[in-house]
Amino acid sequence: MKLIILLTLFGQSKTLPLAASAVIPGMGEWVMGARGKAEVFFWIDGALWLSYGGFTYYGRSQLNNSKLFARRYAGASLSEDDRYYEALEKYDNSDEYNEDILREARDRYPDSMENAAELRNEYLREYGYFGDESWDWEPDSLRIYDYHTIRTKAREALQRASFVLGALLANRVISLIDCALFTEDKRFSKRMGFFPTINKPGITFVLRF
Repeated sequence: MKLIILLTLFGQSKTLPLAASAVIPGMGEWVMGARGKAEVFFWIDGALWLSYGGFTYYGRSQLNNSKLFARRYAGASLSEDDRYYEALEKYDNSDEYNEDILREARDRYPDSMENAAELRNEYLREYGYFGDESWDWEPDSLRIYDYHTIRTKAREALQRASFVLGALLANRVISLIDCALFTEDKRFSKRMGFFPTINKPGITFVLRF
């Protein structure tokens, strides 16, 4: 009986699984045949994306509510300037805020400087709020409790969203490491064995890895 020994080596690269896991955690495991691991990564990633979307939506909606609240109860402008709404949270009215800006201008441009008065006025015009951007909380408790509470909820939600983004990145890194080091590539059998040849007598010895 004629014996034919063939050694077949399948040196398959993990480039595709690693690239897949970098995009969608678990996809690399899925490609390599580790379906159980893959599903765990899929579920985790899906839950994280839902959490990110929920926190982001809630945070932005609360920021928008804070703007409308300030418009209604303080006569504030609907601006896109975050510094403006931070000032609304700290000062009862725009006059108090502008006084602080003027003090900053005096510290920055003392009388000993040439054109100090002109520089102070320019600084005040740039950083102060006047006209349509003026505000006045009545009563002050609306700013201290209600407005501050809304803004705090918005900040907390958006901060949690940023934490979830970090978790999404970590999930990808973990999936990459798992594919590279801990997941067996099941696309190809690693068993050795003797198999009968086709159309002629003999045995084929195959080693796959």
